[in-house]
Amino acid sequence: DSVGCDNLTSVTIPTSVKTIGDYAFQSARSLRTIKLHDDITAIGFGAFKGCISMEEITLPKNLTVVKRDLFNGCTNLKKVNLYNDITSIEQNAFTDCHVLENLTLPQNLTTIGSAAFCYCYSLKYINIPNGVKTIGSQVFVASGLEEVVLPETLETIGYRAFDCPIRTIIIPSSVIDIKAAFSGATKLESAYFCSAQPPHMAGDIFD
Repeated sequence: DSVGCDNLTSVTIPTSVKTIGDYAFQSARSLRTIKLHDDITAIGFGAFKGCISMEEITLPKNLTVVKRDLFNGCTNLKKVNLYNDITSIEQNAFTDCHVLENLTLPQNLTTIGSAAFCYCYSLKYINIPNGVKTIGSQVFVASGLEEVVLPETLETIGYRAFDCPIRTIIIPSSVIDIKAAFSGATKLESAYFCSAQPPHMAGDIFD
């Protein structure tokens, strides 16, 4: 547990370590670099939460889940390298990563949890890969997202998922349920639905 370790600037994880526990490096405010090896199979909730000096990180090849709050509050994190074995990005994983941009999502991804990219001001574009079935609530709230590509596998879009500066969106025919996903999207000009049968739409979808 490195909470309060304000002078910690660099860490190399030895090969004997296979998992990193919950909140292991939380609020290590001076931590700039951490070297992870590919035999690490799990990194716990909020392990790097509040590491405000971290600018780039490469996650291990064998990691399958980006856990809740993992990079929450990493306000100077510009780049995260994600390998294709990752299937889930959990809630608030990248919340308040203000300068994060050009993120390439893993090809095996299936789920994006609620508020995963909330307040990612510099995230202007994202391509969500085929295989993703669920985009949770408030995923891109107050982000800088202006353009998104949605996959033909997508089924559900959560509440206020696209409360952001997006202007145009194409809803694939695979989508069956939308929960007020565009509430607050004040710059939205066009929404195209590819299915002849409209999806179920709950709440004030375009409020």
